[in-house]
Amino acid sequence: MEETASAKDKRQHLLDVWFGRVEAETKFCVETTVEAEDEWLHAFYYFNDEIPSEKDFEQTMADYLTFEFNMITHGRGYLFEEKEGNCNG
Repeated sequence: MEETASAKDKRQHLLDVWFGRVEAETKFCVETTVEAEDEWLHAFYYFNDEIPSEKDFEQTMADYLTFEFNMITHGRGYLFEEKEGNCNG
């Protein structure tokens, strides 16, 4: 398989960020030092400071509501019940 120009550009950008030649935008990576006692999950460090468009927000809400409806209709409605002491309630 032949490498595309886009793949070459992306690899070069990654290397430039890694070696400190350019500063990366926050949607690309987060620069931080990880200690042994720190959380190691990607989601802990990931954030996106871009404000979504109204269309993106509406699509995300539609996707969630479709997921919730699917869970309820397949007998997993208990996942959405609020319980005393629950962090959601």
